Amino acid sequence: MPDDDEGFHWPHPCHCDHLADRLDGIDEQLRRIMASQDDINAAVAEDNTLVTDLGTQVTAVQAAQAAFEAQISQLSSQGVDTSGLVTANEQLAAAQAPLDAAVQALTAASTPATPPAPSA
Repeated sequence: MPDDDEGFHWPHPCHCDHLADRLDGIDEQLRRIMASQDDINAAVAEDNTLVTDLGTQVTAVQAAQAAFEAQISQLSSQGVDTSGLVTANEQLAAAQAPLDAAVQALTAASTPATPPAPSA
């Protein structure tokens, strides 16, 4: 390349301005992506907290159901007609399985996937 006043000089000022503008645009896009990722991370953390709380509540319901079943058994051994209570407890037990499945599905859905390894 000629290096005189009439020839093209590198870096040409208009090229630098263009590159600087492009870099500024890329930087702005990166900032938006990172802000969005922060929002996603916060939402996932909130979901995980809710799912954990739901799991705790399911465990508490299971414990209450077991205690209820023990009380029914005790009443039954005392000659009390517990047929209605037995039916109600069976209905609770039947409803428990779908709730357990729902908690498991929510737990699986709220667990972030492992991102793929960057390609070389």
